[in-house]
Amino acid sequence: MTEHSRPKTQQPLKDIDQIELRSQPVQKRSRETVHLILEAAAELIDEVGVVGFTTNLLAERADIRIRTIYRYFPNKLGILTALIIHLNEDFEERVMRNAEFGDPKRDWRELVSIWIDDLLAWTRDRPGARLHMGWMTTVPEILALQDRMDDEWARGMMDAMRMRGVKLPPKQLYAMCRCFNETLDSMTSLAAFSEQEHSDEIISETRHMLIRYLEPYLD
Repeated sequence: MTEHSRPKTQQPLKDIDQIELRSQPVQKRSRETVHLILEAAAELIDEVGVVGFTTNLLAERADIRIRTIYRYFPNKLGILTALIIHLNEDFEERVMRNAEFGDPKRDWRELVSIWIDDLLAWTRDRPGARLHMGWMTTVPEILALQDRMDDEWARGMMDAMRMRGVKLPPKQLYAMCRCFNETLDSMTSLAAFSEQEHSDEIISETRHMLIRYLEPYLD
């Protein structure tokens, strides 16, 4: 298994109390504090990784007291899982959605290209993207959360494919959408994170590969 491959699990999330905020921010100031903590965590994760990430470093980076962090988060795992959810919300705002792909009036090939470009830009620019894309963790609870998000995304694409008239047995359609998603994530991450001279070529090949993959279903 390569360093950036992420094992998948169908097991439900455990210890959900470790994932939920201790105190739900209601007031504007509290929401801003939680946002500050998570954005600082995203930057720190890129620098030190999951293993090197500590609440002491986070407090120093965010320029807040460590007890402020523990007012909202139970532990390191709680911060990391909340960060993935936080990043996913930003991801959904900035990257083309399944709903757009489901519009049969739009050119699906063009939309695949937009999808790739959006994801590449987000992955390159967004602090914490390595964590969100599964490149720097083997923590079971985090992997389960990522798997759940990938599953939801694949099921959303299934709806989009049905809107375009694709009629396949549910299991086959799910497998096709999940394969598309995993390939899109992996190849975009490879182009964004690998320090090499061939990033543009990797994206070009990814675009060609994914379009050819969908042609039998959509043409």
